[in-house]
Amino acid sequence: MEFIETINASGLMLRIPRADTGVGQMLRETGAFAPVEQEFIQTVCDGDLLDVGANVGALCLPFALQKRSSKVVAIEAHPGLFSLLSRNAADNALDNVKSLNAVAGETSGRVNIPVTDLTSEGNHGASSLYEKGLPTSPVPMVRIDDVAPERCRFAKVDVEGFEDRVLRGATTLLHDVRPNWLVEVSRQRPNTTSLVCSTLKGAGYRLFWFFSPWRCPVAPGATGDTAIFACDGPAPWDMRPVDGIWPTTIDDYPYLSRFTA
Repeated sequence: MEFIETINASGLMLRIPRADTGVGQMLRETGAFAPVEQEFIQTVCDGDLLDVGANVGALCLPFALQKRSSKVVAIEAHPGLFSLLSRNAADNALDNVKSLNAVAGETSGRVNIPVTDLTSEGNHGASSLYEKGLPTSPVPMVRIDDVAPERCRFAKVDVEGFEDRVLRGATTLLHDVRPNWLVEVSRQRPNTTSLVCSTLKGAGYRLFWFFSPWRCPVAPGATGDTAIFACDGPAPWDMRPVDGIWPTTIDDYPYLSRFTA
């Protein structure tokens, strides 16, 4: 397929959409995507990993490569990105990865989702399940309680505004299994952010701000994603507690000092 290219990144051979200006572009230009987050997950996760919104596997596959004894469940809703994710896992002989083409939500069933055209230029990882005006495709909806790996110690959730609904399907994970969580939030989605924080706090977690720059070294104004890190004890890195005030600069994330230029 001419719109797909194969590159070497993070020690892996990865297939990516040639026109992708998000994850694909970073992998192509720098050989990694979100290396700070990649290191964080590998440092903190001492068991199995759940990646909800896995894209082509830029974060979960390097983890699977480094931690062969850990299982990874990678969920991706976009059928085209899922195809690349599963192919990338197979091509790199990562038999500890299970890929699911599904939406993670509050119930089990089937839903129609908007699907971006991977041949068109754009950040395909930024498309939302609430987006209007796109062709749709039917995919399963699953509860992550039902599909998470047995020793789940870390759950990363990046689903562009659907995060609160993912957590609604995680009662057992939140209250019994109790992995660490890294859940993306956005100032442009205040209601979703509020629901995410209240759900995690209601489950007894301590919450900290996390910023994931797309590239390193990190400079002021760096492009990246903001997330809530939730854990039972003290933060594993030097992180600011969530206090209702949004961070505004990279200086608000003390751990980033060792990643700056």
